[in-house]
Amino acid sequence: MLPTVAEALSRLLAVHLPLPAEEAPLEEAVDRILAEPLRAPRPLPHFDRAAMDGYAVRAAETAAAGPGRPVRLRVAALARAGHPAERALGPGEAARIFTGAALPPGADAVVRQEQAAVDGEGFLRLERPVEPGANVDPSGCEAPAGRLLLPAGTRLGPAELALAASLGLTRLPVRRRPRVAILSTGAELVEPGRPLAPGQIYSSNRFALAAMAREWGALAESAGTVDDEPEAIARAVRARIGEVDLLVTSGGASVGDYDCVAAALERLGATTLFHGVALKPGTPVLAARLGEALLLGLPGTPGAAYTTFRVLAVPLLQSWLGAEEEGGAGAGSWTGVLEAPPRRASERLEQYVAVALRWEEGRLRARPLRRGHATSLLAWLGAGALARIPPGPLPAAGSPVELLPLHPAGLAAAARLAESLAAEEEA
Repeated sequence: MLPTVAEALSRLLAVHLPLPAEEAPLEEAVDRILAEPLRAPRPLPHFDRAAMDGYAVRAAETAAAGPGRPVRLRVAALARAGHPAERALGPGEAARIFTGAALPPGADAVVRQEQAAVDGEGFLRLERPVEPGANVDPSGCEAPAGRLLLPAGTRLGPAELALAASLGLTRLPVRRRPRVAILSTGAELVEPGRPLAPGQIYSSNRFALAAMAREWGALAESAGTVDDEPEAIARAVRARIGEVDLLVTSGGASVGDYDCVAAALERLGATTLFHGVALKPGTPVLAARLGEALLLGLPGTPGAAYTTFRVLAVPLLQSWLGAEEEGGAGAGSWTGVLEAPPRRASERLEQYVAVALRWEEGRLRARPLRRGHATSLLAWLGAGALARIPPGPLPAAGSPVELLPLHPAGLAAAARLAESLAAEEEA
């Protein structure tokens, strides 16, 4: 009996622990995975600061102010961002202050500029009192010292890098990127740009697979194209397997006369983890361990190759990167609503269908794409996720469905949008 997707993933994920950490300059850390928790080294902000332009005062000295009985405070200092007041406020004094500037010692509130007037003698005239802490961002209001700011497993984007820079950091500990090589098999494959002979097609899978690997955090490169012959495949694998963490083959994974990947791996003495998984498309997918690396043999049909890479390889890469840790931005799933029933490939196998996504009335809606055959390139144009269809009867339109996002950026955007919609509903 073929292993389920969950069983196949369990066998893959048991092979490797997360990759070691390394340090990356902030300029090179975008889309990397944080290897260690980031905590506030000091209160944020680390001083009391003005939340708007106005005048810094002692709140207690304004308590008697009212219409027709103004309180007069001498403007004795100036504070602006990066240039604190040169001295503390004395009794009966105020300081001109601008947004982001540190409050002078002795001040505990800011009078908004619109509510203030300075007479010709340089005195601030107030006809209403101000409460302590008014228009002030106190030290530690964003985060006290030691607070967890980013958990390990966080994917680093612009906001996260800006936060690190605001803490004075120039480098961050990140997971080493997994090294992935893509090997295409098939005598019919020709590199784009070259003329086609009768019966030949252009090699395209490795471009998509390498792009998917890079999107999900790996360093990916081509290992070339070889004929459907066991010894040729074995030589190509042997030449690259010691340089990578994961070698992906495209084509030749089934059991036909010219499906030679399994035979090549047998010659190399690889340990097979599985050959065949109960899913559609991509049932013949195989996995093996060879030395310190893994080899994933994918079908050559484009949609089947992309499906099996997203379903099996992406969670593996994310696990190595530590992106599945608590709070991390791993390759998790969403829940959506089917807009139409998908086509059924098999009632016995778990099925994955390319779907387009949209938000409507606070719900993620998934529309199966029906361009061309389910395993063709056209079926993937405009896809934002794969819908997981369990074995058994087809779900009807309007049914809930599990969705695997195809792009990590789409995951973050969808999560932010979902949070925004939830906040609007609460309001």
